[in-house]
Amino acid sequence: MGYRPILANYTLRHKDISYTRASISFESVEPTAKSVGAPHTSTNADGTPKYTVPFIYDSTHQVAVSDSFLIAEYLDKAYPETPKVITTGSRAFADLVFDKFKPLLYVMAPKFREYMTPELIEGQRKAYGDAAVSIKLNREEEDAAWEQVHTNLERIKWEEGHHYVTGDKPVFEDFVLAAYVGCVQDVYGAESEEWREVSKWLDGQLGQLVEKICGQA
Repeated sequence: MGYRPILANYTLRHKDISYTRASISFESVEPTAKSVGAPHTSTNADGTPKYTVPFIYDSTHQVAVSDSFLIAEYLDKAYPETPKVITTGSRAFADLVFDKFKPLLYVMAPKFREYMTPELIEGQRKAYGDAAVSIKLNREEEDAAWEQVHTNLERIKWEEGHHYVTGDKPVFEDFVLAAYVGCVQDVYGAESEEWREVSKWLDGQLGQLVEKICGQA
């Protein structure tokens, strides 16, 4: 599961909303989204609508929503009796973390492909081009990326004395950080040198956050 679908998963689990998850190929994203009425999230270079995961169909209210942030925002409004996860800074924080973590996505790309079937790799190539399935940095570039992301994440402001980014209860910001950082554990393994190092960042807060959020999910 990619980091964006994981965000929707974390949100639904935290709110204790029952749901069924389906895994689909790259080629089936658009037709499946259209079949439930989920809107496109951006536009392709040729001007056609671009459909992405995650998207949900809420059978209770007969509403389809795309994009992990919009899904969380919708669930806050549609199910007000559940814990609220969106704050005024959630969108900006999500964009910030993606920008800070992005260098490592290129490092981990070859590792991600080790878990993908040939069909998924071919689907990724068709959807995003040859470069998407051939990214591989040299050792010097990888080392620089790890150091850059370490420096970037150390700058994240954490509420002193609290277990989560903004306080004592998890919100979307925590899900975002756990989803990205947790990818390192998922890809390299819980006993890997990579994860042991990353889990110590921010005085061990990142490792503890992933453990808390993943434990709930």
